[in-house]
Amino acid sequence: MQALCDLEVNLRLTVPEINMAIDAGFATEIDIFSRKEFGERLSNLVVNSNENLVLALDSKWGEGKSTFIKMWCSENQHKRQEPIKTIYFDAFENDYQKDPFLALASEIYELLEDNDSSEAKRTEFKEKATKVFKAFGRGLIKTGVKLGTAGLIDGSDLDKAEQDISNLVSEQIDSVIASKFESSKEDKLALASFKSFISDIAINHTAGNRIVFVIDELDRCRPDFALELLEKIKHLFSVSGITFLLVMNREQLEESVKSRYGIGIDAATYLQKFINVWLALPRANHNQYNDLGEIFAKNCLAQMTTEKDIHNKEAFSTLLSLIKHKNPSFRDIERMLTYFAIIENVRNDKMMEYYQSMMGLVCYLKVMSPRLLTAIQHKRVGHIEILTELNIEPNTPLDDYSLEIFALEIEFDLSSDERRKEMIDQNIIGHFRFGRCPENVIGYFCELLNNMQPVR
Repeated sequence: MQALCDLEVNLRLTVPEINMAIDAGFATEIDIFSRKEFGERLSNLVVNSNENLVLALDSKWGEGKSTFIKMWCSENQHKRQEPIKTIYFDAFENDYQKDPFLALASEIYELLEDNDSSEAKRTEFKEKATKVFKAFGRGLIKTGVKLGTAGLIDGSDLDKAEQDISNLVSEQIDSVIASKFESSKEDKLALASFKSFISDIAINHTAGNRIVFVIDELDRCRPDFALELLEKIKHLFSVSGITFLLVMNREQLEESVKSRYGIGIDAATYLQKFINVWLALPRANHNQYNDLGEIFAKNCLAQMTTEKDIHNKEAFSTLLSLIKHKNPSFRDIERMLTYFAIIENVRNDKMMEYYQSMMGLVCYLKVMSPRLLTAIQHKRVGHIEILTELNIEPNTPLDDYSLEIFALEIEFDLSSDERRKEMIDQNIIGHFRFGRCPENVIGYFCELLNNMQPVR
């Protein structure tokens, strides 16, 4: 087979990154799922509630949460008649930081810089934030000593040192206790002062008298960082004028809770302590014939196409039918199209219709069920297992008639010679003009991908 680099390439192997202008908002070419209306409802909820709420926007992995929320932030800051100040914070990109409080406080400080606040205002904020950081750091002193001494002082040594307090004279004990009481009082005053300060910034020094703090990718970052972030939001940043919007996959975040506190914990109840309202990013379109997965796949293919139209349109049509039938995530659809582009570019020709159907199947299974695909290659499963994976009942009418034909093609490819001859003789599959009957087409495409797929 001619090398890939020597062939005329019709398709990119990946979908280009979205270059979103700072003031793009819900531009038509970006808002391909028509989520602007949902965005407006979300904005109205934030403004009309006028409370220090913590909202959570839930959606599965790869459903376009980040793209939506970036459009929403842009729309609210640049195109809304009464702008809403938003701060976008990517938790996944920041989970290398040890303390979530400093990460969030840094965003507030940048806001003061962007608003051209006075040096005195910025200095005041730093002082108040420093006092709060010290207050909440007192409980970490024991751990910090151990880390700072590279483990030379272990927990038992520290425990022994604490027990030595009992040997102090009563005056010294009184002094230690009094110091603890005084520190507690100072810490409470520092926290109250900090919260009052950031509330004043939100209400009196920002457009719309409110800050919406958007925390994205919460489900992807380290479990300990994600949960500490929630705790800091609840205890340190829950003030009038600030609304938090957490963007996540709820199921995955609940797994983070279990990872930290054990499988016995009720993760859903735990998260309710921090989140006031759960919202769901719309996935299904109101029009059953206008599936969002189909829209996304078509949009991606248009961006991947360079100079020429694709050769194997029927293969893409099969893939679209499977996408509408099974509703994979948008991220999975992108991966399917990568495999589609590999085969399209390697073959660089138009295949017969039957081959194209199997091409679409292999691109789908390569992403959604690679183990099943391997089993097919080694002839360990037949067409029934594939149809079960695809939720297609043999000889059962479907809304998409093309899938009924598709099921027969799968059976034909994986059947014995006797059954294949029977299907042709009985004209079950005779309306396809094969010429010479193709054999092991699924295996052919698997081999093609195994030899040509990029390292991921």
